[in-house]
Amino acid sequence: MASGTPGAGGCTSSLMAARWTITISIVNIVEGFYMNFLMATPLKMSSITDPTRMGAKVDKWTLRFLSMAQSVARWSKDPSTRVGAVLVSPDRRIVIPGYNGLPRGIEDSTDRLLNREWKLRTILHAEHNAILTARQDVSGWTMYVTHHPCSNCSAVMVQSGIGAVHYIRDDAFEDKWRCSLETAGILFKEAGVHVEGHRLWMG
Repeated sequence: MASGTPGAGGCTSSLMAARWTITISIVNIVEGFYMNFLMATPLKMSSITDPTRMGAKVDKWTLRFLSMAQSVARWSKDPSTRVGAVLVSPDRRIVIPGYNGLPRGIEDSTDRLLNREWKLRTILHAEHNAILTARQDVSGWTMYVTHHPCSNCSAVMVQSGIGAVHYIRDDAFEDKWRCSLETAGILFKEAGVHVEGHRLWMG
């Protein structure tokens, strides 16, 4: 009995070591994939700055999640405007993507995607898609999006309890949808949602 104990202990130690090796390998693979995804941006950029404080760089997490939103935007099939969003939990452990597109199971044919009136009536926006995908309480979460949210999306975000919104500034887009974006600003302000726009500088 005594002679068998060391053998059993050695076997257990070997199994534990193997499990740790497998676990560490999986973590490294996932972590590597995540970082590669974060850095796979469609645009080369030197920095993202807050336009109200020209030249002041934002924190690394804001930069990463805005970069991820840009990558997610490429999943959209909308030929006119591709919007990407990522919804992030307060501890940054959950990241949920969303992009503008037709509802699940609905054919996204070229004819439909080129029909502006059809798209306006049927397409789900990136922010709304991210919230629907979450399927859980997102109160206090942060939304990172490639464009300023419209009035409808802002209403959904306010109702869902989103605590902050970061978006990339786009003057042409903001001029085109000025009325809707002004309404969005009013809703965000009244609901106490922190909103911050960041201008993209090419480098």
